[in-house]
Amino acid sequence: MIKPNRNRLIALTAGISILATIVAGIYFFGGSSGGSPQGEIAFVLKNGSNMDIFVFKADGSDKRQLTIDPAIDDWPVWSPDGQRIAFTSRRDGFPRIYVMNADGSGQAPLFPDDSETSFQPTWSPDGKQIAFVSRRDGNLEIYAKSIDGSGLTRLTNDANFDWMPRWSPKGDQIAFVSGRDGNWEVYIMNADGSNQNSLSRSEAYDSEPFWSPDGNRIAFTTTRGGHRGVYLMNADGSNAISLTDMEDDNMQAGWSPDGEWIVFVVAAGTNAEIFIARVEGSTPINLTRSALDDVRPAWRP
Repeated sequence: MIKPNRNRLIALTAGISILATIVAGIYFFGGSSGGSPQGEIAFVLKNGSNMDIFVFKADGSDKRQLTIDPAIDDWPVWSPDGQRIAFTSRRDGFPRIYVMNADGSGQAPLFPDDSETSFQPTWSPDGKQIAFVSRRDGNLEIYAKSIDGSGLTRLTNDANFDWMPRWSPKGDQIAFVSGRDGNWEVYIMNADGSNQNSLSRSEAYDSEPFWSPDGNRIAFTTTRGGHRGVYLMNADGSNAISLTDMEDDNMQAGWSPDGEWIVFVVAAGTNAEIFIARVEGSTPINLTRSALDDVRPAWRP
């Protein structure tokens, strides 16, 4: 009988383990054929009642803190050129839109002469305007203003709330969430506020729309699967499909600039983590693995 060589078995086992790791990397991150996720992702880390904005690389490495303030800093959105971040801050005692450079420097109110509430900003694709939510007329409505503070325009006017605006990459439309149908629905309107129509048309609660980089699809959060999940629909509301088939709640989806990846939040129990997955399907990968809540991911253009 030929006895197996122990050293060869150890080497073979190690080789299989290394091969499995390489194959997993190719499957998760695309390997040499599909490419790995690139760029940076801003996000919000919640520590007790405080919330600050951080950024890390798209593989979860090199985490850096951008805001350090005892007040809440939330809802980071990148400027179209990726050089600045607009966000909502309560450091002045009320919700207000701030802006900072990509490295966290230069933090200041975007509209210093405006003392009304303003939050949930979204940039126009040319970087010249900001749409946002405000209670300045007594109700949650969506407004737009030039970044120099001029030209305030009210875009919605409904007895129910309108919020969570997202400007389309083409610049001609804004997706938003409205309660005017008795539950939350994803709506769409022209950039001037005209032609407001429901896209999601569901008995479930639909919210948090986010356009694909080419403007042809919208990711959104919905409860139509029995819990919060990320769905994908065409820009006209057709062909809504589940994008993340997971048991835990998942929400707050955003796209990579190349449209190949989706970033989203998974809430398991009392903890929220940031995951990424390929839009066309792959095993979701946890980027944060933190004991604290990591939310509101925004991929840098």
